[in-house]
Amino acid sequence: MKSIFTSIDFPGIDGFHKRHIAHGPSGEKTGGTIKRLKGVVFRGEESLIDFLEPCVDGRITTDGLAQLSGMNIEHGYKNPNLNGVNLEDLRVFKTNSVYRIGDLLLHSGARWHIDRQEIISDQKYKDTLLHKYYHHFKVDEHMWDLEMRKFRFQQARSLCKYPIKNTFSDFKFITNQHRLAVPRSDLLVHIRSGDIVSPNCTSYTECYLLNLDKLIESITEKMHSGIKRIVIISAMHYGADTIRCKRYYWTREKHDTNLKLFDELFEKISNTFDVPIVIDSEKCSDLEFIDNQLLKLVYADNVILDASGFSTVIEKLRSIDA
Repeated sequence: MKSIFTSIDFPGIDGFHKRHIAHGPSGEKTGGTIKRLKGVVFRGEESLIDFLEPCVDGRITTDGLAQLSGMNIEHGYKNPNLNGVNLEDLRVFKTNSVYRIGDLLLHSGARWHIDRQEIISDQKYKDTLLHKYYHHFKVDEHMWDLEMRKFRFQQARSLCKYPIKNTFSDFKFITNQHRLAVPRSDLLVHIRSGDIVSPNCTSYTECYLLNLDKLIESITEKMHSGIKRIVIISAMHYGADTIRCKRYYWTREKHDTNLKLFDELFEKISNTFDVPIVIDSEKCSDLEFIDNQLLKLVYADNVILDASGFSTVIEKLRSIDA
């Protein structure tokens, strides 16, 4: 794999100069210096010092640590800024346990009914697409005053009276009132990320972030002379389920794994296609960001959808002529 750096200068660290750093599984120290340091994530002075043999006079200066070439010590992973793409533009939802459009419209997962109830009743969600949909069509209004935590998700399904066949046509009625224009020269690529890197998250093994060759094939099929830009539609999503499954939590290790995978993704795309790559990013609330990403994917001319419930909803909405 290609190195993030070819070398780093430690101008304020006595006794050390250029040291090679590359991706890999292990670090190796030889003869009082670092011969090869691979895959290391620095999170502060102590972590860095652990990997350095003592200096000539035993002193490591703070100034020297601050001058590491491009290393983001605080966030733990160096952003290579490939082709002008800044990984810090990726939105991170560390605790998005409720507003999960795919699960709620598909009645999927162990807590969809609980979260639907919260979106219906909590004014925090009053401007969201889901809140407007539930209230406009009074979806299963007979259940709104029930204590849904007392029911398991299978029981909640049996209580539903709203015709499931109307779900996507009715939701499309709501999204049509909030259309977002997307340039026809953009190819939007949805990438599911976040908790999918968890070892026990087996339902997402087909996602593009874990299958880059498959992604390149999909982009190749969609590319044509009119495509002038590839736009990555993604947010690192962590379900953080404290009610039912007790999993899908954010950790630093998962975050760094996502960043490394995105690093590889952007490098592979840039090495294969001769068009600019950008990350969809805007200054707005997380809820608005989720809705806007859905709207862009629903109404854009050129779209690649990942393997997820969110993508399943978008695919169904795009198939409706309205």
